[in-house]
Amino acid sequence: MILHLNHIFELLCLLVSLVLYYKHKSSFLIVWCIYLTTLLSAELICLYFFEKGNSAFYNIINILIVSFSCYIITQIIYNKKILMLIKFLTLFYFVMLVAINIYDNSFFKTNILLFQLSFDLQLIYGLLFFYYLLITDDKTPKPTDSFGKWFATGLIIFNVGVSITFSLIDYIRNNKIYLFNLPLYRTIPKLFCVILYTCYIVALTKWKQPTTKS
Repeated sequence: MILHLNHIFELLCLLVSLVLYYKHKSSFLIVWCIYLTTLLSAELICLYFFEKGNSAFYNIINILIVSFSCYIITQIIYNKKILMLIKFLTLFYFVMLVAINIYDNSFFKTNILLFQLSFDLQLIYGLLFFYYLLITDDKTPKPTDSFGKWFATGLIIFNVGVSITFSLIDYIRNNKIYLFNLPLYRTIPKLFCVILYTCYIVALTKWKQPTTKS
């Protein structure tokens, strides 16, 4: 069984999180271990056992990814107004998710709009973290700042690249643009996953125990 490049980097990230959890015994790192194990297992099951008709599976995976990104970003931002905005935007995403699925029964098929919304939402997460650093009055760096910079950078780079690719999906399909024997809209996310998980790995190595929020 040949793993795709994105799965290899997901596995590397999982191994790093397991090593760090063994060292620090932190509930924050447990979340990483559970998330990466679930994500990698789900993607491999979807890839090798549900080659056709797997849209529902990928929709569930997408919800998992958004939920994880939201959880992590809310653990490293200490501004109540920004946290409220993040929670509102995330709630809006899930309301749209339910509404669109009810409207056109899209849960069992690929809905580009829902994927685009998830990319844009996670891009906003990353940008809001850097905005939070910009407006923070306290000049003393928090233990989570270095981790957060790498995590947010990964979110921004990945979701900008994938969002642009999906916005061109009709053009790619109509012109049958392929890369590595796959449609470009399937290849590009895999390549950007390498950047995403590289940033995540560096972020994990920079991780320090988050402080209690006031």
